[in-house]
Amino acid sequence: MSLPASSGEFAFDVRAAGPLDAGRIAEHRVELTVGDAGDLPDGGAFETASAEAMRALLATSRAGAWVAVAHGGEVVGSAVLLYVDRLPSRENRSAVEGYLAQLHVVPAWRWRGVGIALMRAAIAEASERRLGRIRLHSTVEALGFYERCGFTARARDLELRL
Repeated sequence: MSLPASSGEFAFDVRAAGPLDAGRIAEHRVELTVGDAGDLPDGGAFETASAEAMRALLATSRAGAWVAVAHGGEVVGSAVLLYVDRLPSRENRSAVEGYLAQLHVVPAWRWRGVGIALMRAAIAEASERRLGRIRLHSTVEALGFYERCGFTARARDLELRL
């Protein structure tokens, strides 16, 4: 299903992503993490691995993904929501939760409703699947955006890198 999200010069539609979108979503992932793809010191291995992972996730239905497509055909934003198995808790009885692994809008399209339209698509899917909650990690710059979308900060998250 494609949803018209705006009109005028910055008109775009949000639709569910498919395997053919994996490459562009991977490009967005590179832009999110290291900036311009030309800055990659690994010869593009990160982008290739991201595209392969995205295709596999979509093929096995372990993630949902959406793209915002300008009326001229350019993909101007993307979102990826992973479906993560978990044990139910007292606060969240669902055995699956969402992890927003990526939300990216190309710079020229920021502050034009693209991010919120992508977030609405992800939240709607999470609600339909009864995921119980969506978690994410945010940059400092994006905290206000996620708070406006209804997210709240959590404390005590830890990690161990292996």
